[in-house]
Amino acid sequence: MNKDKSTWRRLAVSASTNEPKYSYADLLEHRNAESLKLSDEIAQRRKLNASESIAGRSGILPIHTECSFDNYNVTCQGQHDAMTIAKNFADKFNLNNGKSFVFSGDVGTGKNHLAAAICNQLMRDNKTCLVITVSELMMRLNSCYGESAKMTEEKFHDGMVKIDLLIIDEIGVGRTSVNAANNERLAINQIIDKRLCHLKPTGILT
Repeated sequence: MNKDKSTWRRLAVSASTNEPKYSYADLLEHRNAESLKLSDEIAQRRKLNASESIAGRSGILPIHTECSFDNYNVTCQGQHDAMTIAKNFADKFNLNNGKSFVFSGDVGTGKNHLAAAICNQLMRDNKTCLVITVSELMMRLNSCYGESAKMTEEKFHDGMVKIDLLIIDEIGVGRTSVNAANNERLAINQIIDKRLCHLKPTGILT
């Protein structure tokens, strides 16, 4: 017992005579940094929740999780140019002020691969991305109506705006109904317009 008292006495003397390891300013700076980090994490979680509530998932489909610029197969000058544009878009994304892109080409030319490569790079930098087909988008939007609706149309659009990069796939796929095609066109235009107003880029695959 006396030994323990002696130890505590030495520690008390040491604490009273030595300079503190951190100053008050250091501790305050550390606390503010931790608060900012927590705020960023909360904001990131909210954006992820937005994309999950809209599409039932966040990010991209499992088939595209390994897509990158390094494993993109270039077989012609057009693909080389497209990859250069895509990589530049991803590398300079933080300087983006709503500038969007359109990838157009036949099946098998790598549109989805490049779109996924962009998303995979951005998601490593904690950006939220969502690749969604027109049919999936319309299904989710139509679910906003009726008695069993789980979200309002306004909430749906708000969620679409919060995502850092939204990519809409299969635009231009033929529809059997003129009304269906017109509804899709209207919905896509509304989403892109709202995102542009918030300086959020949108990718189009067609």
